Amino acid sequence: LLSYPVILKVQHHRRSHFPECMFIYSDQNALGRIDVKSGKLVWRLAFEAGSRGVVNYLHISRSGLFSVRSNGTLMQKFDNANGALLREAELQNLPCEMVDIRESSDTVFILACDKLHAFNLDGKQLWTRKLHNQTDIPWQIHIGIDSKSENVLVALGDAELVGHFVIYCSSITGSLHAYDITSGEDTELAKNVEMISEIDAFSPNCFCIRTVSAVRCFYESFSGKFIERVVRVVNNSLISGVQQLVPMMLAVWTVADDNISVDIYDESGAHRGSVKIPIDSSILIADVVQVQLLKADEKGSHFLIVILTEDHTMFMMKESGNILYNFVKRIFNEIFQLQTYIVHLFSDVFGLADIFGLNLLRNRTKNRLERDQFGLHKMIVASASSGTIFGIDSSHGDVLWKLYIRDAVPYTHSQVWFPIFIQRTTAFYPYPAQCAVVMKHKHSGNALIVTFNPITGDVFDKVYLNFTVDQASLLPFKDDKHASVLLLMDKENDHAYIFSNSPLDKSVLLKKPISVVKLDRKTGVCNGFQLTTLGGQYNQIHGLQQWNVHSQGRVLGNRSVLYKYLNPNLGVSLTRTVDDRAKDDITVTIFDAVAGNYTFWNEKYRRMEISVVEMYEGESQSDPLSFSSYRQLQPIVYHQTYIFPQGLSAVAVSETEKAITPRFILLAMPFGGVVEIPKAFLDPRRTVNITPELKEEGVIPYAPDLPIATDHIINYNQTLINVRGIHTAPSGMESTSLVFIYGLDLFFTRINPAGTFDILKEDFDHWLITVVLLGLTCAAVFSRKLAKNKELKQSWC
Repeated sequence: LLSYPVILKVQHHRRSHFPECMFIYSDQNALGRIDVKSGKLVWRLAFEAGSRGVVNYLHISRSGLFSVRSNGTLMQKFDNANGALLREAELQNLPCEMVDIRESSDTVFILACDKLHAFNLDGKQLWTRKLHNQTDIPWQIHIGIDSKSENVLVALGDAELVGHFVIYCSSITGSLHAYDITSGEDTELAKNVEMISEIDAFSPNCFCIRTVSAVRCFYESFSGKFIERVVRVVNNSLISGVQQLVPMMLAVWTVADDNISVDIYDESGAHRGSVKIPIDSSILIADVVQVQLLKADEKGSHFLIVILTEDHTMFMMKESGNILYNFVKRIFNEIFQLQTYIVHLFSDVFGLADIFGLNLLRNRTKNRLERDQFGLHKMIVASASSGTIFGIDSSHGDVLWKLYIRDAVPYTHSQVWFPIFIQRTTAFYPYPAQCAVVMKHKHSGNALIVTFNPITGDVFDKVYLNFTVDQASLLPFKDDKHASVLLLMDKENDHAYIFSNSPLDKSVLLKKPISVVKLDRKTGVCNGFQLTTLGGQYNQIHGLQQWNVHSQGRVLGNRSVLYKYLNPNLGVSLTRTVDDRAKDDITVTIFDAVAGNYTFWNEKYRRMEISVVEMYEGESQSDPLSFSSYRQLQPIVYHQTYIFPQGLSAVAVSETEKAITPRFILLAMPFGGVVEIPKAFLDPRRTVNITPELKEEGVIPYAPDLPIATDHIINYNQTLINVRGIHTAPSGMESTSLVFIYGLDLFFTRINPAGTFDILKEDFDHWLITVVLLGLTCAAVFSRKLAKNKELKQSWC
């Protein structure tokens, strides 16, 4: 099971009372805890999909983790250690995006829109108060605690509560003010304050304001007035954050020139220590969007920093002031580099690495690529919504390379994705393998095509187009460099563009008629086009190769053959309609593959159903060598519907190289399991009354429910949460199909639908077979010699 935080977009995180852990939540409705020392995920919770599962706010107390989600309608308290749900309370019925949480002594206050809720540290609700009866709520609200009067204060608008003071910036004069709620006195703290990006209130008597290039901190004196103590002005850098380490110690960190600077200040504004952390440009390929200081000492010699980048990557940097620790760490790094050098040195000297046993060290070199004659070792090319493309080794799941495309946004037709096309494999030496990804530019909305090497991650070319792509597909022919060409459909008009890295002969386009089907998801209109060329001018600028069909017919029990309806031009359209009574209707329209599978939720019977359609020509073929869409041929349609006892989040079908092996249907279920169901259970010819012919053919008697066997769950005890898709691919062996499942987790495995009939068993006795074969060979040679001597003697007699 592979769990990469780079796939998750971390939106927000808070520093806990325990420096050894950190809590994060993502836009995929997931909440988790990360161990700061190791960087591993300690526990993770996945909530419902949609707005109900969105985490709006987190608050870490000494007794547990408080979260407000479902647009401010639900409060939940979790255990910090294991993520167990301890308490749950409903805040209100209507959604609310304005949420704030504060803690004072033994009480946690939660403000959601116009209601203020009070909870004790155990999560039990104490009381609820409604603020006012107005229908229009300001866009921003804050909650504060007055430690002197023990009152709860609520501020409406763009302001911050610090004790019994309201800190705000005047829009008229541009000065910073502090309004005393108890006395009604308004005090001007600073004049001509530039644009304030954030006001950080650390305690009832201390707050800091952050601007673009300055940090100004204020402390409340004994007379009740705020005094400015810390002023930090930075040139050519960006203020990332301010944090209070101890009651009278502040840490300010900035990002500039590929390094992060951390400065420590005391209450008087004196500089106590600083450190600069260099950022490796080879690792940090995207811009830094957030820096969080988790831990630091008073001198800045020991710190722990988390960096969030634009490509949804999270880095954790740790530095210790212990000289002995740094020395030992450096020695271990040097020893590892020496081992790697020895492995590379001996690998070039006639296999001496195996003789000296150094091949065991070779496993520590993760970026080692080896050719696999069985096709089981693959490079998985995956794309994330941030514009990052990954190259993942299927053998151990390590990310071998990462490619980040700036200012690229995904397409959002049916799902958020970047379509990736394989233009050339590694079989065309000396040309390297080549893939193309179609993206959309963030600002212009036009298409962006990036071609790269899927093995090494090297970028070949970036092409910015001046039109918006509505549909992309691979054409069934190649250029002079054995690379498949892309067909791009313009969204504004029905023009088609050819994308190829090398010049393409015009006669190739006219050799075969190419038809393109364009379906508008909003209007439901389906249009068919035929590809032609315009005046000898064509520009360089997703149909995929479908399944293979091994046999043209199906042998019946009476020894006759039921031929399949092999229509290469067949299209399937699925339409869902909802009426006023919330009743869903699913309509499948088949116009002009061999099997079409679709799943839907039956509103009448409240269950998940899987429907199967198969089409056959009959017991005789009309024309086995060619097919014409203009010839009227009505296929024989077999249809059957089955009940699936679980929900479904993704569906896929296993694929093999020659399509000889029977297929498995892969179904991802909400509880985290992925089950494989043999195609024999989804046979539309299943019936209740089995005839002897059907029994001889191997047809299973009809039963409305599909069984879920525990030994058919391919992910075993690894739970896969929020599965968004399943991708299958053939391997070099006909018995094996490769499966890649993605969602919050990445999971890769291989399945054998018909068993490993082309693989020798593990207990196969190679020595016995070798001795027997050598013995038979020697016996054959000796017998041949005896036969010749006998024939020679008979000829003399």
